[in-house]
Amino acid sequence: MNEKNTPKHLISTLVGALILIIEVAIFSVLFFVVSWQVESELFFAIPFIKESGNLNVNEVTNVNSNNSNLGVYANTKYQYTVTLPTGWRANIDEFCSIDNVGFGQDKTGEKYKCPPDGGGWMYNISAIQNTTITAVQEDTVIKNHPDAKVVDDTINGKSAKHYLYTFTSEYLGGTFTQEGYLVNNVSTVFDIWMQSDGSVTEYDSAFGQFAKLLIFTDETAGWKTYTNTDFGYSIKYPKDLLLDSSYPAAITFGKVTSEPGPGAFFIDVKENQSLSFLTQYKQGFPDGCPQESDTTIAGATTKKIVCIDSSRQEIQYYFIEKNNNIYQLSYIIGDKQLDPTFEKMVITFQFTD
Repeated sequence: MNEKNTPKHLISTLVGALILIIEVAIFSVLFFVVSWQVESELFFAIPFIKESGNLNVNEVTNVNSNNSNLGVYANTKYQYTVTLPTGWRANIDEFCSIDNVGFGQDKTGEKYKCPPDGGGWMYNISAIQNTTITAVQEDTVIKNHPDAKVVDDTINGKSAKHYLYTFTSEYLGGTFTQEGYLVNNVSTVFDIWMQSDGSVTEYDSAFGQFAKLLIFTDETAGWKTYTNTDFGYSIKYPKDLLLDSSYPAAITFGKVTSEPGPGAFFIDVKENQSLSFLTQYKQGFPDGCPQESDTTIAGATTKKIVCIDSSRQEIQYYFIEKNNNIYQLSYIIGDKQLDPTFEKMVITFQFTD
């Protein structure tokens, strides 16, 4: 009788095959679990909205969801964060700055630059201070591109304008589509935009959701609010600053110090004045006022000026014209910790009447 055909041998063979099948099954389950765990920690799939001509095409791609420096960019000056597509980074070079951050993908031996040397599918976030969405829309989008499509939208619960237009550039060498979102946070308008020649469709498709991942962080949430009922305005300030409101027309915020100089923020109201008084006012600075620009604060016409006093200290002024008065916000430049705080205070200034 052949030993290989005995029942004992057949049983042994079946048991061996069964053990092998069980081992393969266990290995497959373990591999799936480990793979799923690694993938879930590094990536998540989200719908990226391609806001094209019809404004309603949906696609899906992967974005790095890991809260690391590679996956989330945080802009501390303008208090926002944004999640980046996998392998992308924020780019600040000779054309990009903290006010206009470019985002692109790292590739070996290649650096993506901001416009005018960039373009293509690179994303950008530009911060435009002391203005409104309407002003930016009318002065930049519609004025220069009357055929632009503009529709209402939202960015994380904030009202936004979504625009789309095409343009031809000899410098960039072709016809491009520019797509963007205008969203306001406090008194800064953020233009989230991209220029595309249509050659990298997956990043064109991803742009809409990239914009929707912009999150604003309010550093002033825990601040106090001072309201001046005599002159109809309010302003927020950190809890650790002292407030002197003895004279409603001359308010001071400052730290505990007996030394004159940086570290104090002033609001002075000059009644029955217009911005024309600045011509004479600037003559009181023998070293002049080297920096001057027009801006808007709380919806009112404002002059932003830096003047140098007799002690060679630079003073930052904001002269706001409203209700036949001039509201003068100022501080001496030089406190590395408080100067950024004072700029945030300026942004919170509002009229209450």
